[in-house]
Amino acid sequence: MNVVNVLGVRFTNEIYRLLLNLMKKEEIMPKVRVIKDKLRKGQITYDKAKELAGPIILLLNKEAGKIAKKHGRKHYPFSFSKLMQ
Repeated sequence: MNVVNVLGVRFTNEIYRLLLNLMKKEEIMPKVRVIKDKLRKGQITYDKAKELAGPIILLLNKEAGKIAKKHGRKHYPFSFSKLMQ
């Protein structure tokens, strides 16, 4: 069984692929806003927010890396703290 570690949360490869496929590009930022709002209101803990944002961050970094490579630039990866600012 292969395991993917995303920001300290372990996913099997099958679950990880499923999560990435379920997310449409247009739905990414509204999901980030919901996680950010729940974290600010105290409805979820920091660790839970990190767990929820993990697949989103990986998807953003993957797409941003492709764009940066296409334009001959270096990609600076998104982190959880950067995304929640």
